[in-house]
Amino acid sequence: METEVRAGASFFGRSGGGAGVGRPEERDPDAVRSDVKNELISLKAARDVYKVVLDTDTLAVDVEATRKLRAPASST
Repeated sequence: METEVRAGASFFGRSGGGAGVGRPEERDPDAVRSDVKNELISLKAARDVYKVVLDTDTLAVDVEATRKLRAPASST
């Protein structure tokens, strides 16, 4: 839909929020850490959704625990 907006007029647009691109568990752990630090997501969401384990005090990425959490489930 196109609408002409004249010089000096105000325009307000509203759109739905984006859900991101790709699988959450493939997101860079440092980006997830940054989102937690900036209070965009919780520590629980970092672990449950993004599969990133952060130290609760320092917010440092626990690389080994994150790797294990992101490992494919065993088929046994």
